[in-house]
Amino acid sequence: MKRCLILTAAMWLFCNPVLSQSYDLLTRADSGDVYALLMLGEMFAAGEGVPQDYVEAANWYRLAAQRGVAKAQLSLGLLYSQGQGVAQNIELAYQWVYLAAEQGAPEAIEARDQIGKQLDAESRNRAQQLATRLLLAN
Repeated sequence: MKRCLILTAAMWLFCNPVLSQSYDLLTRADSGDVYALLMLGEMFAAGEGVPQDYVEAANWYRLAAQRGVAKAQLSLGLLYSQGQGVAQNIELAYQWVYLAAEQGAPEAIEARDQIGKQLDAESRNRAQQLATRLLLAN
């Protein structure tokens, strides 16, 4: 019976490429693959193959962002700036996009400058210091 269930599940995944891709990404993410972490964040943010869920997107982005993935840092920062899936926090938004901008991502540089305009100099400096500590920790 167990063998039959495994075979049925395998056939179902094979016939459904989105679910198969999701399963593959989950497996790879579980082993620490940063690309898989980023892609899961993207899938949940866009609702591709899974229900759109910004809370889940933020969780996956955070895991990749903490490992230095600029695109995940930018995406997480944008979620914080808009309050999607996380409580809106402009200082944290600035911190994450600052990290991505430090890696030279052009869209992160623009986002950093836009979000930075919403903060006073003290808040901006504090966020930069926290971001710098994160960079040094990695």
